[in-house]
Amino acid sequence: MKIVDIETIVVAKPDLDLTAADATQDALIVRVTTDEGIVGYGEANHAPAAIHAYIQSRGSHSWARGIKDLLVGQDPLADPAALWARLYRETVMSGRRGLGVAALAAIDVALWDIRGKAAGKPIYELLGGPTGSPVVPYASIYAGPSSWQRSLEAHAALVDHARGLGFRAMKLEALVDCVPTNDNVVDFVRHLAPHAGDAKLMVDVGHRFESSSQALHYANALAEFGTYFLETPLWLDDVDGYRELSAESPIPIAIGELFVTRNEFREMLDAGVHVVQPCVARVGVTESLAVAADAKARSAQVVPFGWVATTIAVMANVHVAAALDHSPFVEFCPVEVYPNQELRRNVAGPEPTLKDGAFVLPAAPGLGIEIDEAALDFYRVQ
Repeated sequence: MKIVDIETIVVAKPDLDLTAADATQDALIVRVTTDEGIVGYGEANHAPAAIHAYIQSRGSHSWARGIKDLLVGQDPLADPAALWARLYRETVMSGRRGLGVAALAAIDVALWDIRGKAAGKPIYELLGGPTGSPVVPYASIYAGPSSWQRSLEAHAALVDHARGLGFRAMKLEALVDCVPTNDNVVDFVRHLAPHAGDAKLMVDVGHRFESSSQALHYANALAEFGTYFLETPLWLDDVDGYRELSAESPIPIAIGELFVTRNEFREMLDAGVHVVQPCVARVGVTESLAVAADAKARSAQVVPFGWVATTIAVMANVHVAAALDHSPFVEFCPVEVYPNQELRRNVAGPEPTLKDGAFVLPAAPGLGIEIDEAALDFYRVQ
């Protein structure tokens, strides 16, 4: 089997809200076609137009090769790690971290989709099979920018809705656009915890604290609510701060939604963080497995980030989590809670089924999704 084409399609909602921390509004869809008619799909969730240009651009020399030049004519069923290593090394000057690696991640997901379809198996079966532990989604709770009083009301309504859908866990997004002060973070969780009932609560504060000592103060306060983890308390490059905080915090510390390489994750794992959050649409299946191996060696958990645009990325997370025995949760943004997720509802499906608070693993080959080509054309902007 040979790769004959790599297409990139930028899709977006007609009415983007640039004020909201909302990654569901646009995406890059990668379509990899083979000479045997098997087609694989991936999603990139970082700056879709920029990644589109990167994948389509020609290379300039041996350390900045063009991705299409590297892949067209290759066997998509070849060893994934070896293929990833070649792509990474031969684009190292134009990629290495950031958007360049996020582009490789989307292609990597598409290649795994092809491998699964060629074998007639779901991707998680190619990763060693399900561990037997349920893949449990937590519902992310974010009502968008608003005044403080309105924020309390809107987030309580979202928690009530998610609880009614049977979610066992929820993450409260205490971002500065809806939770204005640091002291408000504690008030926010105190107000919403009764609405969550016995569901586990995570808290994301969006890099808002300025020092490890400040973060530790609020971690101690949040421990009262049995907080499962505190996400991104410090800036994502503050390795020393995470080391200090992770050693003292009474609740686990999580980071990783914006990382794209195993090196970034390993740096934080060596600093002692307790939970890493690779998004498979930003890291790829192959590199996510490497991140997971590093986490397991350090007794850390893997909880994939899932504030993504289409069901392509949703299902990529599910497949990877199903094959890991140290992935207790997967982030999930239910369309029932966020019905304005146009791309999620229309571009690809079906959505994963929830039973007793856990995902029913898909039986279809590859990612287990189908693309609505008419919807893809409708939302296409590039």
